[in-house]
Amino acid sequence: MKEPHTIHDLISEHLLVREKGSGTRNILEQSLIAHGLHISNFTHYTQVENMHTIMNLLKKDCGISFLYKIAVEKELKSKELKEITLDDFKLQHDFDIIWQKESIYADKYLSISEEFI
Repeated sequence: MKEPHTIHDLISEHLLVREKGSGTRNILEQSLIAHGLHISNFTHYTQVENMHTIMNLLKKDCGISFLYKIAVEKELKSKELKEITLDDFKLQHDFDIIWQKESIYADKYLSISEEFI
């Protein structure tokens, strides 16, 4: 595979996606729609029920996927997996942190959430 630069360069790849209703899949679907695409535009795609199975399939060179970077940080560092950076496809979305009102851990939760800012 030549080095891809755009989302359209990946259309011929085998896409591994989470099941319908998964937050990860919803984010991907919305981002594809913004580029005039759908999962069905990929030549081949397989729905997989959990992220660990997707990661194992990726390690066996069974396709590509869109995952949270933090979920594959170890595999990227060890070079078991490779990140593909596209010029025209950047994924970002809001992340909400919710906790019980007046929790004794509120300061800890605030501290953690500030790390994401």
